[in-house]
Amino acid sequence: MYIWNINALITALREDSFTEKQKKNYRSIFWIIAAISVISLPIVYDFSTMNQIDIIDSICFIMINGIGLFVLFRIYKKGNKKEFILPYISLAIPILLRYILLVNALNGIGYFLIYDLLPYQSLEETNLMDLTISIIVEVVYNLMFIHYFKKINK
Repeated sequence: MYIWNINALITALREDSFTEKQKKNYRSIFWIIAAISVISLPIVYDFSTMNQIDIIDSICFIMINGIGLFVLFRIYKKGNKKEFILPYISLAIPILLRYILLVNALNGIGYFLIYDLLPYQSLEETNLMDLTISIIVEVVYNLMFIHYFKKINK
């Protein structure tokens, strides 16, 4: 499995050199991550405590990821590859790791360096800093997918 080295993963996807065992491993890990994400949704999205920024964040999340998936599928169709799911699933794992690092870095910068410069905002609920970080990270996440999908289809 290519967990961090995306260039080697792209080469393997281009050459279609995955064994069935590797494909199974990627699918299994992807669905485990997806299951953990779905199980956490009731905790993350508690509608009784949502404010306006939470709603804006949810709308932005859906729109940015919807547009990202649409663009990925268009790139896939132009590339005439056999399978869309395997490249998506296999790229999702290393990109997710980079995504987690980016979220942590931006939260650290945002809350330790920039937050003091902003007008008072409650840390008890979603605020503008959270919304800004969320939008930046989602855009970068989708741009990474688009970039690597283009590399696969060259």
